[in-house]
Amino acid sequence: NGSKDNDTRNMKLTKNATNDKNQMGNNNINITITRISLHDPIHNHNHHWRATLLPRIASFVDAVYNVRRDDGKRYRLLMSLVQSQKQGEGNNDNVDDEEECWKMLWEECPWLLHCDTAYRKRRF
Repeated sequence: NGSKDNDTRNMKLTKNATNDKNQMGNNNINITITRISLHDPIHNHNHHWRATLLPRIASFVDAVYNVRRDDGKRYRLLMSLVQSQKQGEGNNDNVDDEEECWKMLWEECPWLLHCDTAYRKRRF
């Protein structure tokens, strides 16, 4: 079914969602889903799935369990998150508190340092 594979690869679904203004402000979220074949000979998605994505997902799961298992890490992360959420309350240390959260994530998942995160875009 070569034509079925092409149809699957070319199918796109776009969903626009408007969040509740009380929860997220006036933000719109656009989600685009593009189906691809893991067996594409040009982009070699199967290799990247196995060599990059699966190990990073496993690393992130391990990080979650490490933080949950260690009271010091868990409280450090929770306190940093609470402090960073006080933006509208006149707390001038938000950047430092948010950076503390990211430092913890980077310690647990060093590969995140090289990812294009929203924090990195805003910070650097």
